[in-house]
Amino acid sequence: MRNDKQGRTSKLNSWNCFRLLQSAICNRKEIADKSYEEILKVRQENQSQFLTLLCWAEKQSIAFKSKLGGAFTYLKNNEKYLRRYLEDGRLEIDNNRAERSIKPL
Repeated sequence: MRNDKQGRTSKLNSWNCFRLLQSAICNRKEIADKSYEEILKVRQENQSQFLTLLCWAEKQSIAFKSKLGGAFTYLKNNEKYLRRYLEDGRLEIDNNRAERSIKPL
């Protein structure tokens, strides 16, 4: 366990990362009934949050085998899809809606 200033900064950054993700998820719920153009506008306004998250993840040196390391690797490997999501208001961040629609079958 690290007690130095760098360790505390790392925890603070982890918290900021969590807050960015939380705000993105809340935004998704708020804009669910809006048009594609309105959704795109909101995404573009909040695009800097996602880009900040990507930059922060790039700077971290986390053990690959840890859960956080796996999450960062997943984020880095899917960066192009995340960027595409930010550019198109028709795309959804997950496939929950599709899964719910085929569940009764």
